[in-house]
Amino acid sequence: MPGRSHRRRWLFDVDSLLAQVAQRQRAAGRRVRGLLARPRGAIRDCTVEVVLTDLHTGESYLVISNRFGGLEALGKGFRAELLALMLGGRTASTAVAPRHLGAWREFTGGAAELPADASAVEVWIDERLAGRASAST
Repeated sequence: MPGRSHRRRWLFDVDSLLAQVAQRQRAAGRRVRGLLARPRGAIRDCTVEVVLTDLHTGESYLVISNRFGGLEALGKGFRAELLALMLGGRTASTAVAPRHLGAWREFTGGAAELPADASAVEVWIDERLAGRASAST
């Protein structure tokens, strides 16, 4: 099924983008926490083994979740954890496939939506965290 396989590749492109953002934020001296999914091996029969990587580095100022996907859209998965982060005032970044945007918008009530572009994500993170830093000084 080429469609499913293509969607899987798109999701891992998003995972690469999130890994790149996490790496740059850590290089900038920020503490980053979260989980990222990375494929291990080749896609076979529209499936691939996935390895989760823990980004835990201590107290969290930025949390990255690999995606708001099908389980979260159904009220399961990491939905409760994402809600706790948002209610706790944490800066959190995740990826949302176009087919789940309606569920995401209903869940968040209008959270920021960014293009799948590392620079745009980093500008948003910088703005959020700069506001937090100036509020604490």
